[in-house]
Formats: sequence, structure tokens, C-alpha cells
Amino acid sequence: MSSLLSRILYRAKLKLNDLNDSYNEYISLRGSREKAKQFWLQLRAENDVTVVDRRLLKEIKGYCKSAFGNESYWPWLAVYADLKRDGCLMNITALNSYPG
Repeated sequence: MSSLLSRILYRAKLKLNDLNDSYNEYISLRGSREKAKQFWLQLRAENDVTVVDRRLLKEIKGYCKSAFGNESYWPWLAVYADLKRDGCLMNITALNSYPG
């Protein structure tokens, strides 16, 4: 009887660990997305223009979904697109000195 209980408890522990890992990954991704969104808004405010319009944003999200299986990574690609504008990385020092 105790061996059955210990197996049940062990499996429950494994499931809880998996759930905890998934939650930690979600929180990490959410924080990263928020940081990217803030930085992207800061870039847009500093430069008064962005290369990311609705069409490009839709394309970026589609790329994220096909490449990564999830469109949650779009803010970092939007930041990259604005930094890459005109064939050169602009404000790269701002990216390196961004608090967070």
C-alpha cells in the first residue's frame, strides 16, 4: 500500500515541478516582452518615426509564429527592425545602456 502511495506522490511531485517550470518560463517571457515594448516605445519617442507599421508588424508576428511557434517574441523583432533602419544599427549604445 505504501509503495502505491509513494508512486502517486512521486508522480504528483513531477507534475507540480513541470507546472512550476512552465509558470517560471511564462513569467520570464512576459518580463522580457514588457522590457522590449518599453524600449521600442522609447526608440519611437526619441526618433519620432518607426519603420514598423501595421503591415510589417503583422509580418513580424507571422514570422514569429512560424519560426518560434508563438508570436510572443514580436517586440524584440520590432526593436531590431527600428534599430536596423537604413541598413545600420542606430542607437545601439542606447540598447546596451537600457536599464533593466
